[in-house]
Amino acid sequence: MPQKTWTSESDWAAGTHTNTQTDGNGNLVLQTGQATGYWTSPAYNMSDHRATQLLTGTATIPVGANVLVQVRFASTQSGLSSASWSKYYAAQSDGSILARIREDVLNGSITDGAWVQVRIHLERE
Repeated sequence: MPQKTWTSESDWAAGTHTNTQTDGNGNLVLQTGQATGYWTSPAYNMSDHRATQLLTGTATIPVGANVLVQVRFASTQSGLSSASWSKYYAAQSDGSILARIREDVLNGSITDGAWVQVRIHLERE
């Protein structure tokens, strides 16, 4: 099953930051003074995209904060810019993230395709 993990400064640098940054230890954080922000991954080609069932992750979530994740798929890389983002998948209080992506593709709430992007939304309450 395809897998991608973001754990280093260079991993996060490959995406687009909006009111987010890294903390020098490979963690994505809100910029100082910001209540909300997001990071969007670069486009990834998952040739075996039909095998992708889940998006999982772990986040360290400070008290009074939320981590939400969205995905979008397209059949071409250029098609991602007009593809709709999925619903938000919220991290649980223990920091675990579980998104049943294949279910959302099959029920039509998001489109299918070999190209994927991930967006991580951070917010303070």
